[in-house]
Amino acid sequence: MKMQINGTNVKKTAALTAMIMMVGWLTGCSGTSGSSEIASTGSPKPSGGAVTAAPTSSAPVTITMWNRWPELKDSFTETATAFHSKNPSITVNLVDVPPAEMTAQMQTAIAGAQLPDIFPNGNYSTFPQLVSMGLIRQLDDVINADVKKRFDPGTWAEGTSTMNNHIYTYPLYTPRRPGYVMYYNKSVLQQAGLTVKDVPKTWDELVTVSQKVKQATQGQAYGLVVGFKSAYVTTGVTGQIATAISPDVAPSNQFNYKTGKYEQNSNGIVETVQFFQKLNNDKLLHPNSLLSDEFQAASLFASGKAAFFLNGSWQVNNFVNTQKFTDFDSAPIPTKDGKQQYRDYNGNLPATLYVSNSTKHPAEVKAFLEFMTDNFYPKLIQKGIEYSPIPDINQKYKAENNPLFDNVEKLQNDMFVLVPQPFSRNASAIDVQTELNGQLPKTVLSDVVTGYLAGQIKDLQSGLDTLAGQYNKALGDVITKVNSSGKKIVPSDYSFENWTPLKPYDSTLYAGLKKN
Repeated sequence: MKMQINGTNVKKTAALTAMIMMVGWLTGCSGTSGSSEIASTGSPKPSGGAVTAAPTSSAPVTITMWNRWPELKDSFTETATAFHSKNPSITVNLVDVPPAEMTAQMQTAIAGAQLPDIFPNGNYSTFPQLVSMGLIRQLDDVINADVKKRFDPGTWAEGTSTMNNHIYTYPLYTPRRPGYVMYYNKSVLQQAGLTVKDVPKTWDELVTVSQKVKQATQGQAYGLVVGFKSAYVTTGVTGQIATAISPDVAPSNQFNYKTGKYEQNSNGIVETVQFFQKLNNDKLLHPNSLLSDEFQAASLFASGKAAFFLNGSWQVNNFVNTQKFTDFDSAPIPTKDGKQQYRDYNGNLPATLYVSNSTKHPAEVKAFLEFMTDNFYPKLIQKGIEYSPIPDINQKYKAENNPLFDNVEKLQNDMFVLVPQPFSRNASAIDVQTELNGQLPKTVLSDVVTGYLAGQIKDLQSGLDTLAGQYNKALGDVITKVNSSGKKIVPSDYSFENWTPLKPYDSTLYAGLKKN
């Protein structure tokens, strides 16, 4: 007999709990401090039901929302306070969950059918699993057809933000993130007799300028610092720079949408890692780069220990508001020959909110999320945190007391290119991805990069060849497994012959693909 807990199938819940530690593809910045409470929200509504109409009762209601993004705490709090002032009967209980506790908190909440009314995405599960388990609600009433048109078109993709053409996600940031830039310390450049005009655009120029900086400062400042200890930064920066050499290979997952294969061993990645090694060997890369995470590296940069720093756009807020450091600006990361680099996106949202299917207060939740659209998103820009997913809001508002924000956000926004999405070609690719997340090797690109830079991996090409081989084998094995379950999908469903790298893959192009 299958037992039901508040309407949730225990076998399914146990299955999801068992997979809670796997690495999903829906990632974003994490972390915050605060309460670790878990709020019980009662029995679920029918699976997949849309959020209902706005509340009409004046009886006091409290809805609970978990937050895992420290940079959003103030914006969420201010939005919830403003909402309560206009809706005195509704209180939003914002719970800041420490990053180290998020997976455990979600595991406990799912297993005990005690999800909060609103909760964040994360590596604890994948979007298709949450939908198939009936754990999250449709948000078609919150983001209706007219509202949906306001969002960046790259926000919505089947299997990542929508399922069966129904919206289940409330995006927090622009889908055009995370993008990586090069920050430059104006004071360090000035010490070397250099100006903004000397900011390098090519690898050779970066070497030359770094040599001048080190010589002029008598070794007190290096050319470049990178927080290689932050794996996502290492993978992100390496993949992005490599696209200027191997544009066929998407930087976010090192997947070639032309061949339908993983290519962590592309020429672009090999040459990029070798260039980092050259900077390291020539003592132009700060020696603590391999020992530092992104924030430790940022501190070295802000304190004048390096002229340049590679990281994401979110560091602007850290520099200006946390470190009170403003003597810097940003530029594109130098590439081998100064050619264009890019970041890819296709609906894989880095930061979203879900509504629990077990909420007792769907009308109140709907009202709050609708209020957020024109009250929360502007705060992202005004506080210099990030662009919103709605272009007209991004154009209307400016960062307050942070003029450096607009430049780095524009750099990030302009580098993103819409790429093919296998889910949009064959819905069975969703089943493949769900299964693949638990089958991929534990080793990732950043492990090989840092292992090589540290001298632990002697043969870079061999290490990357092995990694690509393992990923492609896992993909092939999972495709075979999904086919054996009765669903039809073939390797060529991952190959898009009409894709031109660096050009947006418009949704109309799917109709022109060869039939498999």
